[in-house]
Amino acid sequence: CIPSGQNVETQWDERQLVTLINGWLQKLDEKTQALFVRRYFFLQPIDELATAFSISQSNVSTQLYRARKNLKEYLSKEGYEL
Repeated sequence: CIPSGQNVETQWDERQLVTLINGWLQKLDEKTQALFVRRYFFLQPIDELATAFSISQSNVSTQLYRARKNLKEYLSKEGYEL
């Protein structure tokens, strides 16, 4: 058997983080959730997001910044430090 390089604790931490992020995403309003997922999961460029949502690139950047800040606070409250 070839070791995977990950121990049980690392796998547990990763699963916990995924669970926390999914829970946080569920709490977001639909627009913010869509922006966040399309940007950070599907790597869609900001200019494409702006066009798709009929908002400025600056507005997209601001909303994503606020979402990341909110996620960081949420994870901290849940005991997960970055």
